[in-house]
Amino acid sequence: MLKNILLLCTSVALCSPIVSIAQDAAFESRTWTSADGSFSVDAEFIELKGRVLCLRKANGEIITVALTKISKSDLAYVQERQSELRKSQIKKDRSSTPMSLLRRANVTSLNDMLETVRRKHQIPGMAVAVVQGNQLVAAGAVGLRELNSNAAVTLDDKFHHGSISKPMTSMLIGMLVDRGKLRWDTSVSQAFPDLLEKIRPEYADATIEHLLLHRSGLPSDRSQSSELNSAISALKGDIKDQREQMVTIVLQQPPVAPLGGKYVYANFGFCVAAAMAEAATGESWEDMMTELIFQPLAMQSAGFGPPSSTTEIDQPRGHIGLGPEMKPARATADNAPCMGPSSRVHCNVTDLATFGHLHLRYRPPVSQLLSHATFVRLHTDQLKHNYGLGWEISSPDWAQGELHSHTGTNGMYYSALYVVPGRNLVVAIALNAKSSDACTEVRDLILRR
Repeated sequence: MLKNILLLCTSVALCSPIVSIAQDAAFESRTWTSADGSFSVDAEFIELKGRVLCLRKANGEIITVALTKISKSDLAYVQERQSELRKSQIKKDRSSTPMSLLRRANVTSLNDMLETVRRKHQIPGMAVAVVQGNQLVAAGAVGLRELNSNAAVTLDDKFHHGSISKPMTSMLIGMLVDRGKLRWDTSVSQAFPDLLEKIRPEYADATIEHLLLHRSGLPSDRSQSSELNSAISALKGDIKDQREQMVTIVLQQPPVAPLGGKYVYANFGFCVAAAMAEAATGESWEDMMTELIFQPLAMQSAGFGPPSSTTEIDQPRGHIGLGPEMKPARATADNAPCMGPSSRVHCNVTDLATFGHLHLRYRPPVSQLLSHATFVRLHTDQLKHNYGLGWEISSPDWAQGELHSHTGTNGMYYSALYVVPGRNLVVAIALNAKSSDACTEVRDLILRR
């Protein structure tokens, strides 16, 4: 939702660090006009810095203009050029940083063990992948995609992973920090200057890091009224517009703690952080996740939202309830699309294990995607609350050191990802029903061996 509220300004200093990008891009000069017709200028596009457009006139003068000031046709041009720049950078990155894939020779079947757990907990279906070193050493898939169907779960099936989206979002933001698109201390006021009059002042200085550490003061969406959650689910427009609308709604809610104060687990925080990344890059979170993480890691099954189609039982369906009262959920049931950065990634368990393997320790391929400083920051319990940036951090005896993990559920699926550096081990578990007990039992049978 763009509004004409910022003024045209000039600032050579703001744009000077990025002139070299324009020289590589070599975009043509064109006429830029404002939405209200108050100005017109011939200039070459350099780059979008947050919500400020950097242009270069024929005489070399650098000017900047607020993105909210330009016409719709100019905005479409900027979005197209930004996409070209990103694809060019991604192609360059991929050509120089080939990702190593997991080896899959001699994979031990876990089906007998999983079937015992599945029957005990009355779960329709589940799948597991275990990685040791660089090899997929054990895996299994048992049960049904949907209760009372004949569709069997396979290792290639996609499960919804809920909040395991969070470590993925944190990694994406870390990559943008490494590339100079964001800073860990980028604040809400810097990312959304045009929203400051609409949000509560307590959130203006909340940073990317506050949001990813659950220390922004934002309330948990679980504690919010059904009216608020319904309003977020009803948002319209493209996904970036929905997320910006969500930011406005969420940042109008009273804080439940001072900024930087107590830990309050808030899905909203990760969505606000992702919206800040979108504002800085001009790209949607979904596109950035696909281009910068899923594709380089060959996570071909990864996507967003419910994994199953509405017409066929082609993937596991989520289920509501447990035991005799369990029933299949609607194929389209899920969290609101704008909540994706906190809770809407799906993929098969081997792709989930591939992502986990990336975070075992700092070495290729993660060293080809993240700086060492960023990797350490993601995996450090800075505030001694058993949480890094998107990772739960603990030290159970059987881990032989730290355990980096996350669980996730949208109420209809349940997943867990365990990264155990001390044992060079990764375990990915996925169920098509919400049962933390079944997931924990599978974990213990594997990790406590």
